[in-house]
Amino acid sequence: MRLGSGKVGTATSTLRVQYSTDQTTWTDLPGTSVSTASIGLKVSTFTAIPAGAKQDVFLRVVGEGGNATANPSYGLIALQLK
Repeated sequence: MRLGSGKVGTATSTLRVQYSTDQTTWTDLPGTSVSTASIGLKVSTFTAIPAGAKQDVFLRVVGEGGNATANPSYGLIALQLK
């Protein structure tokens, strides 16, 4: 995942990608977590796609570790698969 951050989040804030086949049960896509604690381009590592995600799935980007006060902003979020 690539993240172009426009406004910094808290020291523990992150974004990650999750997938689901039914939009009820969500699973983290390994290797997609990036910190939003600083401004600038963040690039996660390439990892193998799990078997459960090698079909038609729904994707979502979720944030975690914020403090409900800092409001980070993002200029670009992109997911590259190979």
